[in-house]
Amino acid sequence: MTDRLFVSASSSKWSCNAVAGGKYSEPYAYMLGYYKAGEKLAALVICEERNQDILFFPICFNYRHYVELTLKHLIKSAEKYYFVLRELGPENVRSELNRSFLFPRKRRFRSFIPNTKTHARVLWKSNPKRNLRLTATHNLKILLQWLIDRLQLISNQKFDNNIRNIILELNKIDPKGQSFRYGLLTNDVFSMKYTKNYNLEEIYKNMKDVYSYLSGIDIFLTEETQDVMDDLYQIQEETRALENEALSESAKFDDYYYIS
Repeated sequence: MTDRLFVSASSSKWSCNAVAGGKYSEPYAYMLGYYKAGEKLAALVICEERNQDILFFPICFNYRHYVELTLKHLIKSAEKYYFVLRELGPENVRSELNRSFLFPRKRRFRSFIPNTKTHARVLWKSNPKRNLRLTATHNLKILLQWLIDRLQLISNQKFDNNIRNIILELNKIDPKGQSFRYGLLTNDVFSMKYTKNYNLEEIYKNMKDVYSYLSGIDIFLTEETQDVMDDLYQIQEETRALENEALSESAKFDDYYYIS
């Protein structure tokens, strides 16, 4: 059977092509993609003042899924920062991390050169314990608390209460990631039991705030992790230079002893 749906556009319509898969399947492609889908649909409804009822569900689903993916991404990023900070010195973290979704592939950073993004990507692997898999839950309240717990280990900054409340409000309506996807749940009960009006303009504005805030955390974790890894690399290089100098001095001493 010849594919007709997922095919490449001709060279004359190259702008119609979407590049996906492989390195283009990084978490950011999904996170930003779902956010932009919700944002553009909401903006369209607000601008045209129609299709509010039928587009409410895909708008909210995209927004919610963006939040879920981003929380999971930030949990991993916070753990990476925690581990490199602790490697630089235990005094750099406020307390020990009791439950980990990730752990270093190599226990000691000195055994490799941690100064490139490639190393940063391959350094981590998932915790094999099934009950610690991030994929095991879709509950935003649980994910948010896991993130806050990790941020408290590496920063004195408190999580913004308004952003927290918006995320919890999303979770209240859709705690399992199903209510915005399906009209009926498995027991044939309406996923949203009561009829209400929902201001899409307020949803649009509040989700902009959520996106801005979570993006700020992501930038902070990414830049700080890289800075600490650069510091570790510098320490490694200095240690290696001292070791080479010591070996050189030892060789000179051996030569002197042999000649004597």
